[in-house]
Amino acid sequence: MNKIINQKINNINFQLAESADLSFLSSLGEVFAVFDQNDSGNISFGVKNKLNKKFFIKIAGLQTCNMKVDKTNAIQILNESVEKYHQLADPQLISLIDAFYQNELFITIFEWFDGECLFDHWNFDFYAKNPEIISPNEKFRQLSVEQKVIFSNKILSFLEKVDNKNYAAIDFYDSSIIYNFKTNDFKVCDIDLFQKMSTYNKVGKDFWGSQRMKSPEEYLLNEPIDSRINVFKAGALFMNLFGRFTNEQYVKIYDYNELVPVHFENFSLPYELYLLLLKSVHKNPQYRYQTISEFKRAWIKEQKLLTNISNK
Repeated sequence: MNKIINQKINNINFQLAESADLSFLSSLGEVFAVFDQNDSGNISFGVKNKLNKKFFIKIAGLQTCNMKVDKTNAIQILNESVEKYHQLADPQLISLIDAFYQNELFITIFEWFDGECLFDHWNFDFYAKNPEIISPNEKFRQLSVEQKVIFSNKILSFLEKVDNKNYAAIDFYDSSIIYNFKTNDFKVCDIDLFQKMSTYNKVGKDFWGSQRMKSPEEYLLNEPIDSRINVFKAGALFMNLFGRFTNEQYVKIYDYNELVPVHFENFSLPYELYLLLLKSVHKNPQYRYQTISEFKRAWIKEQKLLTNISNK
């Protein structure tokens, strides 16, 4: 178990596995938030400058408490992500402003987006102890069907760009999304591990990603990493956000490394859309939609048919 070092900036507490001097952050503004529970090897801060403009600062090269890679790899991953944020720039993706080295650290600066993470796992114990407080994930479940469909269409448009730019959405899941419940807008906040296609799974079952979202190919050594994984990611994301897995299904997902589709009775969108998701997360990639564009066309077409039916 990593050693835990408690540190503080502007009365904001955070933890590292190795003490570090982060006084340079004062040159960027006042720290008002911290995100130190990631396994990527990064630590992130919310910083506000003298003009009250907010920024999201991501730092690689520190010894964080939960990191699954070493500091050198963390720096490499964040450095290589810069080109991805440029190539995949989109209204639904946080905007990269700057990137630079600060001594042995690598820093990226993004525009701040007010919202809540749709899978803030670092707060789960807090919600369990305070059941009167509704988590962002639960708030999202309470949105109207119309708002969920609008969200789904925007996600598919973003992933269509990812697909068309020849990227695989590796490690994309609900924790990658910040949702503003006042405006019903959102941003994807993490594409650091997206990979150029076509490539192969070179590590086997430990390939990056949440077990709730990983396709079969992402568990198998030398399987192709291609557009059909993006289709699976979209379908798995929608099942997680628009449906509710049973405890028995979670056990199967985590014990057998296999997505188990939610039951329709636990799904909040129409049955016709549910059937499309079943195809998108088929175990055999040959039986899925082959591209996000194909999936998106079917998804939009079904919505129009449902609208026509409801208007009759």
